Amino acid sequence: MKVLKPIEFESVSRAEARLVLVGPPRVVHDNWTDRRVVAKEEPLRPPTSQWIQDLPVAVQPLQLAKDYSRIANRICELWNDPPHCTRYLEDLMFIRRGDRKGFPPGVAAEIGALNVHYLTLHPPGRPWT
Repeated sequence: MKVLKPIEFESVSRAEARLVLVGPPRVVHDNWTDRRVVAKEEPLRPPTSQWIQDLPVAVQPLQLAKDYSRIANRICELWNDPPHCTRYLEDLMFIRRGDRKGFPPGVAAEIGALNVHYLTLHPPGRPWT
């Protein structure tokens, strides 16, 4: 008959055991600005310039195009896709995360006017084709 040696145990704290099992705790960042990927500058694309010129003068987002060309380009891309464009415009108008500063007043007004114009072209509840 084979004799088995007893297993030796070392007394450790719960914290030490957890460290071995799951590893060290994750570092929580209070300031994510050093980790955030900054969007690259993007020039205003020719189709976006044409789209802006084709809009009624009262709703042309000129300041948006100058200061936030990436966003103007994206609105232009989505303009003929009502469900997605509507959602994108709403996301631009409402701050859902409290740490955002929002747009300058002039740009915010342009986005609001553009949204109202878009809703007259594509009323809510109407099936989009």
